[in-house]
Amino acid sequence: MLEESLMSKFRTEGASWQGLRAMHSNLFWARFGALRALPPFIGGIHVERGTTDQFDDGKQPYTPISKEEQVRTLKFLCAQVFADGQFQYPTELIPYLQPQRRGFDFFGNTEDPKIHENILDIQSYMLYRLLNEDVFQRLSDTQKYGGEMTAHELVKILTKAIFAADRWGKISDERKNLQLYYTEDLIGLYRALEKGTDKAAVANGLKMIKGYSKPPLLFGGDAASQAHRAHIQKILTAW
Repeated sequence: MLEESLMSKFRTEGASWQGLRAMHSNLFWARFGALRALPPFIGGIHVERGTTDQFDDGKQPYTPISKEEQVRTLKFLCAQVFADGQFQYPTELIPYLQPQRRGFDFFGNTEDPKIHENILDIQSYMLYRLLNEDVFQRLSDTQKYGGEMTAHELVKILTKAIFAADRWGKISDERKNLQLYYTEDLIGLYRALEKGTDKAAVANGLKMIKGYSKPPLLFGGDAASQAHRAHIQKILTAW
């Protein structure tokens, strides 16, 4: 990976580590910048503008993006954003990502790399773009004029991507953060939605989470992973 070559290319003798930190930050957030263009495909609509005589060949002003294209986009996002190990900092670089101190910097703030916070910031932003009332409304409305993608399918794919791989064994801290955020996000969305079909889609996602996070009798991982699963179960019980 390009990030792994940063030390050899951007370490400057006699200078601070700011240059290395800046280049790593640029690469990290550039990847996010590319991926953030994809959520609008979910519930998306192809828009054609023109006069009525320009639509004689079967075109229409609004054409829902095909279900196949939406599912492909969603699964790509799941693999690139929500899969375990995504947006990881190269281990050998982390101790060197030190910002340059200027004047009275760092008073009231800590300077160490905020690895988990940055990863969850990206994941939570993507979830916000995918799981909101506007997206659910478009998914519902577009079914009236050719759309086939549903809110049920959206939540089902996301839930499986975020939970299914962690039914047994140790769960990474990044996945714990994501799973807890996603669970609470779905609960909040359920309370905000008004339509019965949309609420049912979210309720099904919460039911899936309950099944995925049920503490296994064997191979439950370390104590922290077992406690995390129990915490998810407690949240869902309260819901």
